[in-house]
Amino acid sequence: YAGMNGANFRFVVQCGTFIKSSCKETKHLVYYPHSRCAAGHVPLAAQRVEGGGAPLERRIRRGPLRRRFRILAVLLILSLTTALLPESALAADTGGGMDMVEAVKNAASNSTITISGSGHAGDEHGGDQPWIIDKPLTIEGGKITLWTGGIILGADVTFKNVELSFDSYVRNAIIANGHTLTLENVTAANHSFNLFCGGLIPASYETEDFILPTSGNEGKIIIKGTTNLQNIDKLIGSGNIYAGNLCMGGMDENHNTPNDDGPANNFPGAATIVIEGPVKSTALGDIYACGAQQRIPIGATAGKITLPDPSKYTVSGKVSVSGTTPNVYGAGGASAVDVTFSNNGNQASLTMTDISHLTVDPGDLALQPGSTFQDLTLSSGAQLNLSNVGACTVNNLSGNDGILILGQNQTFHVNGTVSEGTTKVAIGGVNYDKTCSTAVPTAGHTYIQAPNSNESSFRLLPHSLSPNMTFSRDKQGNWMIPEAGEDEDLVKSFDFLTK
Repeated sequence: YAGMNGANFRFVVQCGTFIKSSCKETKHLVYYPHSRCAAGHVPLAAQRVEGGGAPLERRIRRGPLRRRFRILAVLLILSLTTALLPESALAADTGGGMDMVEAVKNAASNSTITISGSGHAGDEHGGDQPWIIDKPLTIEGGKITLWTGGIILGADVTFKNVELSFDSYVRNAIIANGHTLTLENVTAANHSFNLFCGGLIPASYETEDFILPTSGNEGKIIIKGTTNLQNIDKLIGSGNIYAGNLCMGGMDENHNTPNDDGPANNFPGAATIVIEGPVKSTALGDIYACGAQQRIPIGATAGKITLPDPSKYTVSGKVSVSGTTPNVYGAGGASAVDVTFSNNGNQASLTMTDISHLTVDPGDLALQPGSTFQDLTLSSGAQLNLSNVGACTVNNLSGNDGILILGQNQTFHVNGTVSEGTTKVAIGGVNYDKTCSTAVPTAGHTYIQAPNSNESSFRLLPHSLSPNMTFSRDKQGNWMIPEAGEDEDLVKSFDFLTK
């Protein structure tokens, strides 16, 4: 009950469901005057509903009292509705907290949105459309529940100290769309998620649901701090980083054949992926120099996988990867794939395939079987272990006083130029101070074939048991360990005796 305008009137609000029918008992808002002769109001006896559900309250004369009543009634309904609902019911469909879509809409360009506690983008009934961030922003702190079909950028965006919860089944991904995406200390709160330098190719049934933001010319992903893309991956797989576009394939059991792959496409720009600082070896998954599709596994009734395909999902520009990288798979998906690996000195064991130019600057890298690259650059103090790769051929080499580690019976081929500077060669590995090989070099074996090398291009780090062992280079540029007695110094000293 409430008094109104100082008069001794009372009214009741009934909340219910409106049914489109001829029900004569449907009532929503009715005056119950305390006085029998309240001027301008319907008497108590007239509180019936006419045929067809039209209340007699419509007969109230126009005037200021009626307008005040309408305003007060609306406010009262909203207040009662909110008060009667528990807080958990209000947050059930969103995850609660700050509405991130509205926060982005209202934020000024180049500003910072700070989340206190939690935020959400969309709700569980919001459909597959992505959360579009179309202005340069930094989003910092808290946990964001994502009911949207992933995140796509229309400008450069930074997420800092944020947990991301991908609660929608569609697109567990952040798509840079040719812009710069920076993740600093960002983690997966529930499902693992993927990163794409390129754009989004929506499914055919989505094309009218949303308008994609304008794409940039170079997709750039920068990873900092303790960022971790991994969490629960039983249903949707682990998180990885892709240079190209994300496209959508079949997503249900009626579209689970090989013919339901996402369409072939090309990201027309370049892609840059930068890993700054130490990152856990499994935190970022793998890097693919191509795009990928998301689809239901072939023949399955449920689930989702993200599948790269360098032959179908290509990148026109160069893909550049740098830092403490995970595995990198070039596989012909881009025009060129350059990798600059660096770390804090602890050896990293990685696979790198179809790399155009590999640089170790500085760092300690051991490549695994299947790794291939065309050009190699070692900075001073850098260390590259190729002993597990087998026969290895490169086009060009720049040694710069770096260390190349080969197996006891391995041969390293350089078909093109060997730049000025000396490459140190160790067999099996190096000791603690990087002055000796850990395995005894095989006498008579050719370790390096480099027709364009010179006398100072390579230097053997001998084993401690054979400290005087060195390379011998022939006119064809073959570097080998001489057989015993072949070039060995048989005369240790020579003197003339005088009487």
